[in-house]
Amino acid sequence: MNRFDRQLWQRFIAIAQPYFYPLEPGGGRIFLGLVALLLIFLFAAMFVFVSAVCLGTQVLFP
Repeated sequence: MNRFDRQLWQRFIAIAQPYFYPLEPGGGRIFLGLVALLLIFLFAAMFVFVSAVCLGTQVLFP
């Protein structure tokens, strides 16, 4: 059964829109800035993790 509830969908869009497609001026820049910070944090965390694994393996297996 494929039932589409338009009212529920409209409520979801009203709640989610400010986070993914902001309507106020400058909101898009804030969103892009947050995405850029997220990517920077992920790459930094992965770098620290890989470095720790490499150093740990060098200590265990010289």
